[in-house]
Amino acid sequence: MIMIARLNFLLAVSVSVVLAFYVVGRFVLYALIVRIAPEFAPYFVAAFALSALMLTVLILAKTVIRLERTSVAARKLSARPATFLAQAVIYLGHALAIYGVYVFFTMASDSTTWVVWVLAGTLYLAGIAIAIADWRKRALSVSA
Repeated sequence: MIMIARLNFLLAVSVSVVLAFYVVGRFVLYALIVRIAPEFAPYFVAAFALSALMLTVLILAKTVIRLERTSVAARKLSARPATFLAQAVIYLGHALAIYGVYVFFTMASDSTTWVVWVLAGTLYLAGIAIAIADWRKRALSVSA
């Protein structure tokens, strides 16, 4: 269970980072570039996508290192209720993200599709926070 929880946690971190880059790139930076210099917009999108990909990999690498350090003391312990709660919240975020992809490709003209992504991102962040709190509490109780 703990290994699945770690993989699910990493998936939630990666999806939330990608969502954050999408929101910042699409609604802030792209809108600004289109108004200032519309001829450079395609180049900006390509550069931003590559930068976002590199930063996502960097953030995931740092997360894996910290995750390993945090949970190294608690490897022999079984899953706790907070672990199951974090996983349930992250799974709900996955379900909403899958629904958001479906809505994006089927009803792209609908202006309320952002609500699904905000809810999915909120669930991901809540699940990540619960998982981190659980792992820190677990590491403290084992080492103390």
